[in-house]
Amino acid sequence: SLKRMSDSTEVLDWLVDAVEPIWQSTVCGDGDCNEPYEFPAYGRFGCRPDCGVAKDLAQVLLQIKADFRDDFASPLALQGAASWNLC
Repeated sequence: SLKRMSDSTEVLDWLVDAVEPIWQSTVCGDGDCNEPYEFPAYGRFGCRPDCGVAKDLAQVLLQIKADFRDDFASPLALQGAASWNLC
């Protein structure tokens, strides 16, 4: 049956009760490896206390080149606006 809520506090309480069990914050170090949010450690990434150390890793060397030539924009302007995030 439908329930009528009398004020905004009831709506907020219902929303918290509905959403909180779905989105849980995982804590590294609680003794439980909560995949996919926690994973075996490699380098500075992962959760070593709960998931251990990643095995069978391979080193990879990436060579990245950028070509900033463009018909409409200055290559120097494009280079200045570029940023890299390879993690």
